[in-house]
Amino acid sequence: MAKNQFSPLFSQLLRARGLKTQKEITDFLHPDYEKVHDENLLPDMKKAVERIKKAILSGEKMMIFGDYDVDGVTATALLLDALGGLGAKNLSYDLPERMSDGYGLPTRVVEKIKRERIGLLITVDCGSSNAEIVRELKGLGVDVIITDHHDVTGELPDALAVINPKRKDSKYPFQSLSGVGVAFKLVLALQRQLDGLPCGQEKWLLDLVALGTICDQMELVDENRTYVFYGLKVLGKTRRAGLKALKEIVGVTEVSSFAVGFLLGPRINAAGRMSSPRLALELLIVKSRSEAMGLAKEVDELNTLRRKLQDEAMELVEKRQAKRSENVIFIHQPNWHEGVIGIIASKVVEKYHKPVFVLTGEDELKCSARSFGDFSVAEAIKNAKKMLIKGGGHAGAGGLTIKKEHFSALKKMTWEFHQSLALGNQEKFFDVYSDIETSELAPLNEAFLKELMLLAPFGEGNPEPVVLLRGVLVLDSRSMGAKNQHLRLTVRGKDGVILKLVAFCAPEAWFVRESETISAWVTLAENKWNGVTSVEARILRLQIDNEAT
Repeated sequence: MAKNQFSPLFSQLLRARGLKTQKEITDFLHPDYEKVHDENLLPDMKKAVERIKKAILSGEKMMIFGDYDVDGVTATALLLDALGGLGAKNLSYDLPERMSDGYGLPTRVVEKIKRERIGLLITVDCGSSNAEIVRELKGLGVDVIITDHHDVTGELPDALAVINPKRKDSKYPFQSLSGVGVAFKLVLALQRQLDGLPCGQEKWLLDLVALGTICDQMELVDENRTYVFYGLKVLGKTRRAGLKALKEIVGVTEVSSFAVGFLLGPRINAAGRMSSPRLALELLIVKSRSEAMGLAKEVDELNTLRRKLQDEAMELVEKRQAKRSENVIFIHQPNWHEGVIGIIASKVVEKYHKPVFVLTGEDELKCSARSFGDFSVAEAIKNAKKMLIKGGGHAGAGGLTIKKEHFSALKKMTWEFHQSLALGNQEKFFDVYSDIETSELAPLNEAFLKELMLLAPFGEGNPEPVVLLRGVLVLDSRSMGAKNQHLRLTVRGKDGVILKLVAFCAPEAWFVRESETISAWVTLAENKWNGVTSVEARILRLQIDNEAT
């Protein structure tokens, strides 16, 4: 599409996103599948390929070990699919159970590998922090190939190969691959050395790459954008019986990053949270339509249970937090399901704009922590390490295990640690910023909405564009929902054009009166009602004239 074919407002948006030259615009809007980075630039890739090739040709027993989240499960399914196609006969897999194993390689895997006489272990989406277990396996004569994308914070495991773009010595030009993205790169390298996966057929694996990349909230830029761009197209016509069944049950007719991130992904994740990740993996590799439908219904029911427990927990949180003012929120509820405390923590941060530690259990408490801005969960956990059984994480998320008797001391130490940092305004990290602004509403039409969709898929690193409606007049304001918790506004722009605005679970201050002049930060969406299609705006932030709300 030539530059002068875009509307003026969309051209302004492209410039705001840093896309200024025709080449930059074309490369971003039309990703080229062939223009991705050479997989052989990843560390240890050639060693891994030679070892896997040897195992396949000799019929050696291999095991894939994944993770319990969507990224880990899709990466496991991808390698099972691809290695099987490349000729692997003695191929098995294992996944960790969230509650009993935790993240990474558990010690039990050593006994299993000995018992099953596995010669080669390949990890996906994990392994970079398991130096001790890798050392033990090496002593048993087992070769280990690690494929991972997590930070290497400690000792690099002495594995036969550690394929991780975040290795300190990595020369790979893009660090933000997902775990399934790294596994896909391994398949591309193997494809050049072995028969069984003709050139082009690997694209059928991109539905899994898109699922894992979006659900692990990786940046949708560079080759991630390319793989997700085409992966969503593959997902739309996927051959996988389980994904077909899940789309049917959920009612997904148009595949998008939203559908993956908020409809399909949570149900796949629910298996690992509420039961076993094996259910999710079976869903991705099942061949029978009837079995697929049964598995899809099962993960959907687990997701319903997860949401029920989550909602009940949030009701309790809101009652507790009504009059509290601590700088870091601590919540301990002994009977909360361990699989949902991470989601609860994220919801609490979103609602109260404070770091949070959510704990469950009786004598030995397990915790999921979440943060934002300048307060690092990893540093807070490190500060309290003397009283922990175990713990770790990153700036925004982490976990720990602690004896109940140390809970009060943990709170006090963390509150004091937060206070010692003398952090400035942290609310700025929740501010909503616009890409473009307009006081005229005529340009926000269906043609403009189609232009916006050229920027999709949206996600981390490529958020949905935000439009600031500057100084529009409220013609009608009304509440909706059983508890009047939702808001619908009808506004008129300076050019006289009218637009509908909606906000779900809107703050009380957003329920403005008719005749008010407001500015609203919105995203745009298509609204279909009674056969009529129109553009509707979703409110992210609202401000009355000269008065922030």
